[in-house]
Amino acid sequence: MVYLIYMIFKDIDHLIKKTCYKMLQLRHRNYHQTSVYYHMIKRLLLITFLLLFNVGCKPVYDTIMGYQNLNLTEITNVSFNDISYSTDNFYLQVKGTLTNNNNFTIHRLFYLECTFYTDSTFTTRIVDAWEKSGRVVEPGETVPWRIRYTNDAGVDYWAYPNLAVDDIKVYKEEQ
Repeated sequence: MVYLIYMIFKDIDHLIKKTCYKMLQLRHRNYHQTSVYYHMIKRLLLITFLLLFNVGCKPVYDTIMGYQNLNLTEITNVSFNDISYSTDNFYLQVKGTLTNNNNFTIHRLFYLECTFYTDSTFTTRIVDAWEKSGRVVEPGETVPWRIRYTNDAGVDYWAYPNLAVDDIKVYKEEQ
């Protein structure tokens, strides 16, 4: 990743140098003036890139898993139907349909959350999982949904053939 960023900056640097030296040829300026333009343009592009990179990389966390960076509010009066589970060594997945029983629209970028358990007694919790959805759900509308938790801890999920999910919730981010 660092090498890729280095190569991008190297290409941008080469392009700026080339442009500045073309300016020198067209306007008959001396080398010192072209060098000043080169460094000024280079700094402006670097500052612009860093500002855009910082603005575009807002981390996404949820309040249930211990992160407090988002101001989330639970959306109640939704129903979850046709729920099915699947698993393999790489992921846990639950999917179904969500019906908006409210008189308001659930706007895009809402969060779905659930808790995976080893079985339907809901005594041994495996993990809390969530996914962000980009859908708009109108009042009375039913849409498909999915939460998929990727196995990054090396846990053998095949050991839980009676997988169950509870506490399925929908959250919206308050501005």
